[in-house]
Amino acid sequence: MFFRQPNQREESDLNNIPGEPPILNPLPKSPRRLSLRWMLTVPFILQVTFIVGWVGYVTHRNGQQSIENLTQQLIQSVSSQVEQKLDTYLDAPILANHYHRDAVRQGIVSMDLSKRDSQREQYLWKQMRLFPSFTWINLGSAKGDAIGVWRPEKEAALQVSISNASTQYLGNYYATETPGVLTKPLKIESPPYDPRIRPWYKAAIEAQDTVWSPIYLGFTPGTIFIASNQPLYDTNNQLVGVSGIDLSLLEIQTFLSQIDVPGQIFIMERSGLLISSSNREQPSQMVNGKSERLRAIDSKTPIIRDTTRSILSKVQNFDRLQKTKSFYFQDQRSGKSPGKFVSIVPFSHGKGLEWFIVIVVPESEVMAKVEAGNQSTVAFCLVALLVVIFLNMLISNQLADPILRLSQASKDMTEGNFQRRLRMPRILELSNLIFYFNQMSEEIQTSRQ
Repeated sequence: MFFRQPNQREESDLNNIPGEPPILNPLPKSPRRLSLRWMLTVPFILQVTFIVGWVGYVTHRNGQQSIENLTQQLIQSVSSQVEQKLDTYLDAPILANHYHRDAVRQGIVSMDLSKRDSQREQYLWKQMRLFPSFTWINLGSAKGDAIGVWRPEKEAALQVSISNASTQYLGNYYATETPGVLTKPLKIESPPYDPRIRPWYKAAIEAQDTVWSPIYLGFTPGTIFIASNQPLYDTNNQLVGVSGIDLSLLEIQTFLSQIDVPGQIFIMERSGLLISSSNREQPSQMVNGKSERLRAIDSKTPIIRDTTRSILSKVQNFDRLQKTKSFYFQDQRSGKSPGKFVSIVPFSHGKGLEWFIVIVVPESEVMAKVEAGNQSTVAFCLVALLVVIFLNMLISNQLADPILRLSQASKDMTEGNFQRRLRMPRILELSNLIFYFNQMSEEIQTSRQ
């Protein structure tokens, strides 16, 4: 009699005799097996961190581009505002000169300045009251006589100056009262005055049209003026004299200082001489005891000086600038000095007036608001990241704990412990799984008993 060897299935059945613990093969170890908690938590945290970081970076980059666009729009808006103000301010003396021209042709104002004329005196006085920005209104005749109305200060009473043969061509000043009546004499100025040899008179005759005089400094330190001059003709188109109106440029400085812009605005001539600035820097300096015009490149204000130097480094000569130019520059000599957005706008107004409006906005002034917004964004992203991680851990625990308990219960069952029952979780799918596991465990326990 011989015996056959049992096959693999029969051997497995023999090893699993009811009532005896099953013989289990140990769980093979593998480094590829990962914890469920790790798989549910770490990849999610990495994904959320990457997404939040990427969104923050894109937001920061788009914010910088938006700021550059908004800065250019701000500069354009300020430029338009300044140009409109200058046009309005400089139109006034040209308009008044046209009034004088028409009044002379119509015979309302006589250009026979060799004698007093109360109608002429009151007309000029009213013109000065009508245009409070004027400092002087001068009439010079072709015979060398002159009359002028002067505003000593902004709120001071007007004075009339007369110079003709009766005064030996010395300037005789008179006080006035409403409506332009001359009262008491105030002073006599020497030497004799002949308007025909004055630059303002000669410039109008040469141009044969309204022309602006060169900018000049007043006797009072810090004052600066420009004159609009108009030749006058009678009904026969014969030259009878020149009308000149002196305009103080300090009003422009006051206007620039009132513009709310995070930077600096200044105006200069094509020669590079400073006219006015928003920080109220005086456009003159003392050189060897004499007051002289200040060049923008020699300004005591660093931002004006550095900007002018940068413009010259790009164009070499102001005469080459014929249209608006905008650029960004950083002063290399200042090391890590923040950059600046610059726009230089050519401005002209009639003959003899060629200026530049320069608007400078430091990057630090603009980026300060951006950095504050970025800090808020970073703080918000961090809070959001922490909240998401916390919620993910809660959800991971809700998923992992029932599965881990089920795994442990399965292990206990393989070791012969069929009495353990699992608590039902709130997750529907896991609840069904554990319900059937408990039922299976109960049936196996009953079967083994």
